Amino acid sequence: MSVEPLPEYLIPRRLARSGAKFAGEIPLARFRRFCADLPDAGEGESGDGVVRVRLEFHVDDQGRTCVSGEMDGSVRLTCQRCLGPVEVQLHCTLACAVVVDDAAAANLPRSYEPLVLADERIALIDLLEDDLILCMPAQPRHPEGECAAPGLAPAAAAGSEDSAKPGENEVPGAKPEAEARDNPFAKLESLRKKH
Repeated sequence: MSVEPLPEYLIPRRLARSGAKFAGEIPLARFRRFCADLPDAGEGESGDGVVRVRLEFHVDDQGRTCVSGEMDGSVRLTCQRCLGPVEVQLHCTLACAVVVDDAAAANLPRSYEPLVLADERIALIDLLEDDLILCMPAQPRHPEGECAAPGLAPAAAAGSEDSAKPGENEVPGAKPEAEARDNPFAKLESLRKKH
């Protein structure tokens, strides 16, 4: 069967009986809940781009209506090491089975996520958005060696053997940096000794 452009609304049971396949791109800005958590969401910059989607509808051996597919895209997030922008590639796979209620969802094999539909029709965005949110990294970071985090030298970030060994660059008689700073608990220690 040929691959068709993405429709606005889907009727999974009907599409599964016909073995429908869809492929296309959706502007990232249409995923409103997803874009709301992106940095600079108000400026529109992070919501630029597209999500490439491929969906296949079929009926499995047990007679279940199934939706499978993939989503790919990239999004600009905040690196949790250096707090600078980092481009993150997203890839999600879908494997859903349509059910009518939570009781039927509990009986699905683990290989399927339940898609509970009280109505025959579902908006394409509603089908995809939760999975897109779940494939976001919890702590986005630049790849090793590419991060510009303060105090993290590029050689040290890359795990290079050229980085200085502990104590190699110390000045004799100088206190280590950690000891040179005031200890915020020093005053508490002196109060504890008095009593």
